[in-house]
Amino acid sequence: MLTKNCARAVSREKAQKIAQKLRAAFKKQQRAQFFYCAQRSFRAVSRSFRRFKMRRQKLTLERHKELGRYFSRLQEEIGDLLCEVSHAEGKTTPTRTLEKIYSLLARLRSQMETVLFRDYPKEGDIRIYFPGDAIDEQSIEIFEQFIQTLDLGDKS
Repeated sequence: MLTKNCARAVSREKAQKIAQKLRAAFKKQQRAQFFYCAQRSFRAVSRSFRRFKMRRQKLTLERHKELGRYFSRLQEEIGDLLCEVSHAEGKTTPTRTLEKIYSLLARLRSQMETVLFRDYPKEGDIRIYFPGDAIDEQSIEIFEQFIQTLDLGDKS
C-alpha cells in the first residue's frame, strides 16, 4: 500500500509538472496566436490607413499651368547661367553641376507633363510644360512681311 501511495505521489508530481508545462505551452501558444492575430490586424489597419492617407490630391489644371511657366522660366535661367559659366570656366565642376541641374529640371518637366496627361487627358496640352516659342499675331505679320521681301527680292 505504501508503494502504491508513493507511486501515486510521484505520478501526481509528474502529472502536475506535465500539466504546468502544458499550461505554459498553452499560454505561449495563446500569446503567439494573440501576437499573430494582433500583427495581422495591425497590418490590415495600417494598410487601410495607408490607402486612405495615400490618396493623392491631384493638382488643378491652373496649378499645372503655373508650374509649367515657372519651370520653363527656371530652366531658361539655368540655361543662361550654364552658358555664361561654361564660357568663363570651361568644363569644370560648376559647369557640370549646372548641366546636371539643367537635365534634372528637364526630366522633372517631362514627369510633370506625364502627370498632367494622366490627370487631365482631354484638357492637357503639350505647351503647358514645354511652351516653346510663343507665336502671336504680331510675330506672324512680321514673318509674312519678311517672306514677301524675300519673294520680291527674287523677282527683281
